[in-house]
Amino acid sequence: MPKRVSDYYYIFDGRSDRPVIVDRASGVPTHEAPPSAQPAALPVARYLKQDHGASVVRAFACWCAQQTWRFTAPPAACTALWTAARNVASGQVSTIKALHKARSASREAAVRAAAIGMPHRRPSAAQLLAARSCTEPDVLTAAHDAMHMSVRWAEFAYDPPNAAIKAMHERHMNGLLDALNGDAPFQQPCFFADQLS
Repeated sequence: MPKRVSDYYYIFDGRSDRPVIVDRASGVPTHEAPPSAQPAALPVARYLKQDHGASVVRAFACWCAQQTWRFTAPPAACTALWTAARNVASGQVSTIKALHKARSASREAAVRAAAIGMPHRRPSAAQLLAARSCTEPDVLTAAHDAMHMSVRWAEFAYDPPNAAIKAMHERHMNGLLDALNGDAPFQQPCFFADQLS
């Protein structure tokens, strides 16, 4: 059975300015877990960064966040996050100052989403945290967190959730594999031109 939100603690860490996702069973933060316990797509994201560069991995994180907008528009706080991450991924902005500014503006909403929204299975909390993860300065952390939050959104949005969780994991892997060939949706120029919708 796939892991669910009840298998994790979400603790907002003020030093890293992000929710730390901790596995309840092991007590280990998920991004520090041994490779066998990490999402299967993460090693592919590492290779993609090495082979194609950080901007492609950031675009992948943006695409993961965008997967959560299938049925409902994301919370208003997502607009600035999405715009900042998209501009960095597309090369319009070369520094991460815009990412930091967007993260700072969304900090209070992120604390509420991690502390209240996630334990109460609110899709809007997963949407916000997925969008915010796109602005994480480290692109592999951005990809990890965006994948995690989009899976949580699928869990909250679909009933029964197991098939949706599995489908989202498959969508992540397929997107990364397509990126290795340059065929991923987030590598197309139109992806960056799209407005938040």
